[in-house]
Amino acid sequence: MSKCQTPIFGIIFVYDNCTYEKERYNLTMTKKTPSDIVRHVSKNDKDIARQISLAQLADESPAAAYVRTLNTDTGRRAMMQALTLAASILYPDNFPASKGKGRGGNAAQRFTAACSIPWAFLPIARLGELRAELIRRKYARQTVNQTLTAVRNVLRQVWLDNGITGDTLERSKLTLAGMREHDTDPVGRHVNGDELRRILLTCSKDPTPGGARDGAILALLIIGLRRMEVSNLTLSDYTPADGGLRVVGKGNKTRKVYLTNGSRDAFEVWLNYRGNDDGNVFYSMNKGGKFEGYSITSQTVYNVCLERSAAAGCACKPHDLRRTFIGNTLSAGVDIVTVSRIVGHSNPKTTARYDRRPEETRRQAFEVLPIPYQREGSI
Repeated sequence: MSKCQTPIFGIIFVYDNCTYEKERYNLTMTKKTPSDIVRHVSKNDKDIARQISLAQLADESPAAAYVRTLNTDTGRRAMMQALTLAASILYPDNFPASKGKGRGGNAAQRFTAACSIPWAFLPIARLGELRAELIRRKYARQTVNQTLTAVRNVLRQVWLDNGITGDTLERSKLTLAGMREHDTDPVGRHVNGDELRRILLTCSKDPTPGGARDGAILALLIIGLRRMEVSNLTLSDYTPADGGLRVVGKGNKTRKVYLTNGSRDAFEVWLNYRGNDDGNVFYSMNKGGKFEGYSITSQTVYNVCLERSAAAGCACKPHDLRRTFIGNTLSAGVDIVTVSRIVGHSNPKTTARYDRRPEETRRQAFEVLPIPYQREGSI
C-alpha cells in the first residue's frame, strides 16, 4: 500500500507529508503539513485527519476494512460510531472514555481502539451479552439495530478474509438479531403548530446573520429534510424560478422538494446575507456572526435545532420536525405514497412509522365515516 492515497470517507487523511483533499471541497492534492490543512474543511474533519488513517487501519482490522466498503460519508460515520459503541461495551475496562464530540473530543482515538479488538475471536455468548446490554441500557431501537448491524457486517468481513467459518458467521447473525418494532415504545414526538411558530420566532427576531441562517435551516427541517441533507445543500441545487430544491439523500438518492410560503421566505432571507457565490448553502459562523469560510456539518444543524427550540421553551430534535412534517401532510390528506417520496423513503411502511400525531387525531379518524345504525324507535 502506497504512503499517499485518496481519502476514504470524506475526511482528509495524512500520510507522511502528503495531504489529499476530497473533491467536494473543490481542492486538489498538495504537499502540506497537517497544520496547513485548508480552511474549507470543517473543524471535526481536521481533528480526525490529524489522528487516524483508515486505510492503514484496514490492513490489520476487519472493522476498518468494512467501513471502507461503504459508499457514503454519512454511512461511514454512522458505522464508525456504532462500532465504537459496541467495542466500548465488549471491552469496557480497556476502552478510552469519551471526551465529548467535535474538535475537543476523541472520536478518532476511540474508533482506533474499536479497530484493535479481536473481532475474529469473539465468542458467540459474548455477542449475546452485547445485544442484551444495549437493550438493558435502554438505547433507542434504531441505535440498537444499527450497532448490531455494524457488528454483523464486521463479522462478515472476517468471514470474507477467511477468519471464521460460514457456520460461525450464521450463528453470530442469529445471536445479533435486531429488535422488532413492537419491542420498544416509539421515540420522538409531534411538534404542534404553536411550538413551530415560537421556534421560528427566535430566528426572525434575531437581527444577526446567524438568525437568518438558523431560520432557513429550521425551515428546511420543518419541510422534512434530514439534517445531513441540509448541511450538504449547494447553491446550484436551488431553482429560484419554481422554488425547487434538489436534495441528495441516503444512498446518494436524489429527489426534489419545493420551497413555498414561509420556507421560501426564510431561505431567501438567508441567501440575501450569503450572496450568490457557488458552494454550500450554509456556512459556519463564529460567535461574532462572521463567516468562518467552511460549510456546516450535520452536527451544526442538530445544535441549531436544539438551541433554538430550547430558547423557545419547546425543546425538540431535527427528526422530530421531520416526523411532524409527515404527520401534518398525512392529516392534510396527502396519500402516504406521495409523502414517502417527498421525504425520501423507498418504502411507505417506513413513512408510517414516523407518525407521531396525538391520540386526538386518531379519535377524529373514527368520525370520518358514519355508521348507519339507529336505535329502535328513533326512526
